[in-house]
Order: sequence, then C-alpha cells, then structure tokens
Amino acid sequence: MTPRELAKGEQVMRALKRAGLWEREPKDEPSRALNESLTTGKTQAVDVASRAKKIEPKTLSMITSLMAENAVTGESPSIWKVMYDPVDSMSLVRAMSADGVLSYADLEKFLDTGTGLLNEQGMITIERILMARVVDDPSLIGLMAPAVQQKLLAGLSGLARAMDADPNVSIVVKDVVRSYNDFTASNLSINDYFFGQMTFNPPKWFGDIKVASLDHAIGTKGTQSFSEAANMLADEIKSGNNLDSAFYLSFGGGVKGANVEAALRTLGIDTEAASSGALLGAPTKPPANPNSQPEPTTPEPKPEDKTSGVAAGTIRRVCREGD
Repeated sequence: MTPRELAKGEQVMRALKRAGLWEREPKDEPSRALNESLTTGKTQAVDVASRAKKIEPKTLSMITSLMAENAVTGESPSIWKVMYDPVDSMSLVRAMSADGVLSYADLEKFLDTGTGLLNEQGMITIERILMARVVDDPSLIGLMAPAVQQKLLAGLSGLARAMDADPNVSIVVKDVVRSYNDFTASNLSINDYFFGQMTFNPPKWFGDIKVASLDHAIGTKGTQSFSEAANMLADEIKSGNNLDSAFYLSFGGGVKGANVEAALRTLGIDTEAASSGALLGAPTKPPANPNSQPEPTTPEPKPEDKTSGVAAGTIRRVCREGD
C-alpha cells in the first residue's frame, strides 16, 4: 500500500469515527454484509431494491419524523434538506448502517473525508434506496413529480407496513406515480378525471377509487396528515378491510361528486358511515330522544402539543447527546 493510499485510509477512518461507525463489528470477524460494495456482483437497481427491504421499521419511523412539518413554519423539509443537515444526516447514516443497508465500503465512497458528512453520491444513493422501499420500479423514479416523492417519503413508515400487509398496495402506488402528472395537468377534479371521462381509451386507473384517493391526498394533504393517513391505511388493511375501502377511508376524505358517489355505492362503501367513523370501528350512538333535554357540556382541555417539529427536535437533541 502506497503512502497516498495509507493517508486516504486514515482519512476514511477519521470520517467513520466522527459518524460513530468505526468498529461497529468485531475486529477479528468483520461483517460480510457491511463490507460488500453497493454494486458488487449485481446491477445497481437490483441491489438498491434488495437493500431497501433491509430498512427496519424504526428507521422508517425516524425518517418520517425527520421529514415532518415544522411546528412554527408549517414547512416540511425534503429528504435532501435532511441529508444536508449535519445532525440529521448522521442519524440517517447510523441507522441505515445498523440495519445493514450501507456497508463500510459504501461509507468510504459516500462520506466526505474532510467533514465526515454525506457527499453528493451518498445522498443520491440513499434517496434511491428510500424510494425503492415504496416504488420498486426504478424506471418510474424519473417520472415522479416532486410532490409525489415528498409525500411518499413522508408516509414511508405507514406505506411500508401497508405493503407488507398486502403487496397489492405497491401496484396502487406505482399507478399513482404514473397518473399524478396527467391528472394535475388535466385541471379536472377527481370526480371528472377518474370517474367522469368519456373516452375510447380510458387509462388503467380510470374508475379506481384507490388511485383516485391517493392522488387526491398527495395534492391536498400536508406531510403530517399524509403520514397519519398512511399509518391508518396499514391499520385498515390489517383489520381486514378491502383495499378499495381502506384507501378511501384513509386518503379519500374530501373526494366529492356525483360520479364518485356512484362509484362508492357500486363498491359498497357507505360515504355517510365513513364520514361518521362507523366504518373505522368508532362506536355509534343510539338516536337521541327528541323529548330529552340536551346534557350540558364542558370544554375539553387542550391536548399536550405533540407536533412533528418537537419530535424532530427531540431526535436532533438525542443525536447530539450521543455524539
């Protein structure tokens, strides 16, 4: 090994130490997975998809928290903004390394030896891996509108749970990636675009309440409410609801129109019950006695503020303390 190679090795070692990733594995038996290059023996697309499946639920939840809306500004950071943040990016790298997603060989390429932070190649690779967790077709990534990517990553934890419960969720997500640009460019409502078109060649998703509901949510929900809806989707599927009903109950609130209502009736989805929460397992109240006097009500105390901004701040604080 030349002096130049030795110097580079020392730089990499210092960068790994700054990231808290040095000597994670036993010295005498380094992990094979952690030392395997990202593209060794495989095409990059296949390897990225394989690594995406290794991401643990706690890491997915952490990513959702890092991308949550700021409690003060209401803005949600993109995944690139998260990766540019020194603390958040190292939290992400540590978690993905612990999951076996990133190897030491990868980190040698992806961490800047001067700062110990992610370089551009590392950010691009991590973004691809995260997107592959919910969109397993790499050809669709280039077609994805920024709004779609932002919401899918914000809902990563819930969507991943939903896909684990029913793999057909992945088909719906891919149809949303394909349909969203065309839908927004049409300037039509959900009611007209998905359920009211008169065309000889309707798109694959025409009349699909699942795709319509998810397209609607991407265009109207904030990242926090979208994330909550994604978790609700997973819970609805696990409780035995069919996909049409689960997607509409989770993402379709606010989707209105005569054509939509006709489609929902055909599918057997009771919109009034959905609005009241009856289909969500909420207890239904018996009809009120018209002769009884209304009971006095007292205002409920305000719940403790548990905004996403606080959650993200907590993560940053814990990371700083652990460094």
